[in-house]
Amino acid sequence: RSTARQIVGRRSDLVTFTTGAAAPSTALNHVQLANGMTLHYAAQGPPTGPAVVMLHGFTDSWFSFSRVLPLMPLELRIVAPDMRGHGDSSRPPIGYRIVDLADDVVRLIDALRIPKAVLVGHSMGSFVARKVYERAPDRVSRLVLVGGGPVANTPVLNELITAIDALVDPV
Repeated sequence: RSTARQIVGRRSDLVTFTTGAAAPSTALNHVQLANGMTLHYAAQGPPTGPAVVMLHGFTDSWFSFSRVLPLMPLELRIVAPDMRGHGDSSRPPIGYRIVDLADDVVRLIDALRIPKAVLVGHSMGSFVARKVYERAPDRVSRLVLVGGGPVANTPVLNELITAIDALVDPV
């Protein structure tokens, strides 16, 4: 396990933490999935370590986890993909349902030869993580759901979807 974290600086709007150890390096890669999608992802840690797959929210990318990655234990294998349509991953004209994103995650862990992983889902990523667990429970050791909800069918989300559907390319 990593050493206990210490507060090393504090302002009213920022708290900085350190483990006392050098921050692990984060590599940026691309992988082509069996369905033809290419996902961009950040990776850190040993390729044989216990795997943690971090799934970002809507309109975000792997970078949303960039402040957390240096604080993760060095023995963990961290994979933080840009889900399809986000960041530097493929942007197909269709295929953006939660089930499509979840299928990409299963194909990603297949391509990276990860037998089982902790899934960390933030916002939309929490819905994707839950769908991965529904479809492939044997591939998920734990779920960490951050800023999600019990359902995605809410008046606010429906209003957002209507507004997005009304957009005309290029956006």
